[in-house]
Amino acid sequence: MATLLQGKPLCWVVTIKDEVIVSEPVSPRPFTREAMEQAIADWPKGKSPKERRDKQLEFQRLHFLTIVLPETKADEPEYQLNIRFFTNVVHHEDLMLRRIDLLMDESKFRTAFEMLLALERVAPPKRVGKKDGSGLVTSTDAIG
Repeated sequence: MATLLQGKPLCWVVTIKDEVIVSEPVSPRPFTREAMEQAIADWPKGKSPKERRDKQLEFQRLHFLTIVLPETKADEPEYQLNIRFFTNVVHHEDLMLRRIDLLMDESKFRTAFEMLLALERVAPPKRVGKKDGSGLVTSTDAIG
């Protein structure tokens, strides 16, 4: 738990072989794979062969996720992973939420609550709707 709270934020890149690559935070986020697939699908198709050639490198870059290995002594800690080889990315905040769930299952409520408060300071939840005078979010504003 201390690593999640005090350590450098990390994420897990889950490969198609169900292996995990621990990485520094990646982008786009959230929904990394889905955002990459959408960017590929939304890529404007070039009209002429010259336009397609000119934009080919940019288009190919959309197919790769940049992964930076944490605290690596390697000369090149940065790698490119093709979208075909990973299934999803579990971001730091999601790892914390998983740990909180495990703590709750173990009835360690105080520790889980402290961790939840720490997470809320780092990544405040997004509110839907508008606050009324009491500070509560009104459901009618959230719907309409």
